[in-house]
Amino acid sequence: MYPLLETIRFENGEFSNPEYHFRRMHQSVQMCFGQSLQFDPEKVLQEALPAMENKQGLFKFRLLYGNKHYQWEFVPYKLPCIKTLKPVVANSIEYHCKFTDRSNLNNLRQLKGKADDVLIIKNGEVTDTSFANIVFYDGSRWVTPKNPLLKGTRRTALLDAGLITEASITPDDLPNFKEARIINAMIGLEDAAVIVEYM
Repeated sequence: MYPLLETIRFENGEFSNPEYHFRRMHQSVQMCFGQSLQFDPEKVLQEALPAMENKQGLFKFRLLYGNKHYQWEFVPYKLPCIKTLKPVVANSIEYHCKFTDRSNLNNLRQLKGKADDVLIIKNGEVTDTSFANIVFYDGSRWVTPKNPLLKGTRRTALLDAGLITEASITPDDLPNFKEARIINAMIGLEDAAVIVEYM
């Protein structure tokens, strides 16, 4: 019923980067339906706030929606510890909007073996993991793949702030980086575990 999903970090009474989520929602509905979003996402967040009155800690706000209707829920969230990635090739995969149907990504994740997650390679370039963008540290700057499967809100915010930069990254480039971390709406650069191995 709801083809699209937006996940927003909610911590100690505040939503993180809401304006980036609003922008993506408008873009996704235009892309998927060729129409404008028929409700105000900012009002949805205001509607949801009373449910979390006096609650502390980290929560995932899941907003499922189409162009006209929506539903939401808050889910307690624990930061994952992703330290190992298994590179997998998937040249035909598409995930340009944050769809509720993640079956293609979940199928790829089944290929992770003993690693914590997969690192998806498309057309010879590093893209994303199964649920997050990735950033690499080269000793002087943080770099993120130029052609991710999904342009995440955290990724966009960090690019806008000049804290990370884009570059085309191939699997052969991976040993040249000193450090790597995953980022998404729920995981900030400072939250993520350091990736220590590509398996």
